[in-house]
Amino acid sequence: MIFCAAGGIGLSGAMELRRRPRLLHSLADALSLLRSDIVCRLLPLPEALHHVAEASPGETGQCFFSLAGKIGETEASFSALWHEAVGGLNLPQSEATAALLALGEQLGRYDAEAQARAIDACIAALHTAEDAARQSAAQKGKLYSGLGFTVGMMLAVTLY
Repeated sequence: MIFCAAGGIGLSGAMELRRRPRLLHSLADALSLLRSDIVCRLLPLPEALHHVAEASPGETGQCFFSLAGKIGETEASFSALWHEAVGGLNLPQSEATAALLALGEQLGRYDAEAQARAIDACIAALHTAEDAARQSAAQKGKLYSGLGFTVGMMLAVTLY
C-alpha cells in the first residue's frame, strides 16, 4: 500500500506537469478567439466571453463561462472578476500569469485596437510559458514518477 500511495503521489505530480502546457495552449487559443470577437466581429465583451466559453474545452471553457455569467450578476469590477477566474485555474506564478492578470485590467476599458495589443502581448507570454512548461514536463515528469515509486519502495522495505 505504501509503495502504491507514494507512486501515486509521484504520478500525480507528473500529471500536473503535463496539464500546464495543455492549459496554457488552451488559454492562448481562447484569447485568440476573444481577440477575433472583439476586433473583427465587434462583439461586446459579455457576448464575446460567452462565445469563447462555448468554443473552449475543459477548464478554459469553464473559466470563461463562469466569468461571463458573473458580469451581470455582481457589482464587482470586471478586473476583480477576471482575477478571480484566472486564480481558479491554479496556474503557477509566472510571467504568463502576470500577463493574464494584467489583461483583465485592459479588457472592456479601451478601444478594440488597444485591447487587441494587450491580448497579443498576453498570447505571446502564454506561448513562451507553454514552451517552458513542455520542457519542464519532459525533464521532470519521469523524475517525479520515479522518485515517488522509489520513496515508496524504500519506505515499504524499511517498515517491513
